[in-house]
Parts: sequence; C-alpha cells; structure tokens
Amino acid sequence: MVAAAERAAAEEIARPALVGTQEEVAAAAVEAGVALSVPVLDPARDPELGALADHLGARMASRRSRGPELGRPEIEALARERLQYAALLVATGRAAGAVMGAVATTPQVLRASLRAVGPRPGLRVVSSCFLMALPPRSGESAGRALVYSDCGVVPDPDPAQLADIAEAAAGRSLPLVIEVDGRLAGQVSFGSIVLGSFRSCFVGYWVSRSMAGQGVVPTAVALAGDHLMGPLGLHRLEVNIRPENTASLAVVRKLGFRSEGLRPHFLHIDGAWRHHRSFALTTEDLAGETLMARLTQTSHESLPRHTGGGPAPGA
Repeated sequence: MVAAAERAAAEEIARPALVGTQEEVAAAAVEAGVALSVPVLDPARDPELGALADHLGARMASRRSRGPELGRPEIEALARERLQYAALLVATGRAAGAVMGAVATTPQVLRASLRAVGPRPGLRVVSSCFLMALPPRSGESAGRALVYSDCGVVPDPDPAQLADIAEAAAGRSLPLVIEVDGRLAGQVSFGSIVLGSFRSCFVGYWVSRSMAGQGVVPTAVALAGDHLMGPLGLHRLEVNIRPENTASLAVVRKLGFRSEGLRPHFLHIDGAWRHHRSFALTTEDLAGETLMARLTQTSHESLPRHTGGGPAPGA
C-alpha cells in the first residue's frame, strides 16, 4: 500500500494519504523499501474527529432499526477505526475516494461505507462489482472497460434483486482514462447519465501537472463528448466548476459551453459547501457541428466567450 501510494503521488495520478499511525506507516515504508513522502492521517490525532463522529452518529441514528443504538463513546471509537475513518473522510468531502479492499474483506468495506455514506438514493439492493480493463482488439484503436457485478454481497439473488443489481451496474457513469504516449495523463468522467426524455449527464475532468496547458483535456472532452452526443444519443452535457479554477474554465471556453450562472453552495469539498459556475452544451448549441470541429476552430479564431463575465466568486 505504501509503495502504491508513493507511485500514485510521483506519477501525479492522485494526491494520496495513508491512514494509520506515523510509526506503523513509517515501518511499512521501510519494509517496502520506499521513502515515505505522502501524508499520514492518524484518526486518533485528527482535530476534526468530533465532526466525523457527529456525521457517523447522525447516519447511524437514521439507520437505527438495522443495529443496536450506540452511545457517544462507542461512536467515537468506531470513527477512529481505520476503515470507518477513511469512509467518513469520503462522506464529509475531505477525500475523493478510499482504497480499502487491499487490507479488508468485502463485508468490512461495505459495512464502513454504508454507515458513513450509504447507498445511492432509490437503490434497494447493495451489491459489489469489479472493473475489467481490456486491451484493444485487432483493428481497434482503444480498449474497453467492463463492469462485472459479483456475488460477494448477495450470493443467491432472486429475479427482482438480480434486476436491481444489473440496473445499478449499467449506464450510470462512464469513467475514461486519458493516455498520452502510453502514460496516464488524466481522466474524463461522465456521471449521473440519465436517458429517456432527459438524456443528460455531468462531466468532470483532471490532468496531471506535467500535461497541463497542452490541450489534452479539451481534446479528450471533445472526443468523448462527440461519442455521447452522437452514437449514444445524449442531448445535454453539464460541467460545474469552482470560480477560482481558471484551468477548468478554459476547457469549457475552448469548447463553447454556455454559462448558466452561479450555483451557490453546490458541492461539499474540503469541509465546506463550495460555489460552482455551471456550464452546459446541447445538440441545439452544436447545430450539427462536432465538438472536435469546434475545438479545431479555436486554434485559428476565437469563439464567443460564453464563459466571460458572470457572477464573481461568492456572489
């Protein structure tokens, strides 16, 4: 785990942190033969442990019928457990995700996650899945990613449960890796994909510092966006960006997304609800043009700056 975290940090794949005591993590680094540079989060020394326990207590109170009532000392002790602590960091916006399966069983991971985060609204059956990344086949320029739901949580599902599990695994998100010269450069994710009469989704993206400013993300968003709004039949793409994130704002400007104004207190990030500027693009906006064609055009002439103006941060 320590070696993997150090590699992820060195290659700018993520900004990882390790949960445990400084002494234990340092000893693991020595055993792995790596120099420890990523931060170590010790639950017992976290000054915000009380706030995490508050969140956990509220969550458990809402699920009281599923387990015994715990007092404050028991809730604080549970919040200090490493798996539960990591899940609480995700639930409260202090971490974007947690890797726990390498040191714990599926039931242990799920228990911690359900206590802290809970299932998606409307989901009746909680299951597990794994992702399989396949290399390109003959004649293909890119590989495929498959989602497999397994029986680690529901060993013998009935037909209704099986239908719920299949629906939860299909068509909700499309995470894509950006690769440049054989190296991971970033990611573009299309989430909350809804079809039917809505046919819309949210778009998120990031790029490593070494590739920033080279047009990598605009090209990736354009290529994937053309696929979603073409063969997959989506009508609308939406991007929400913090007002101070000038690099992300440049991406929507280059692609000609429309500004739809400020969304106050839109997402919980780094311990607070943050304002975001909202941008959208529909098939009517494109008027038969592709995003790639639009992006190519911006290398020769400026598109109208839909992202210009708008309310200032905190307005």
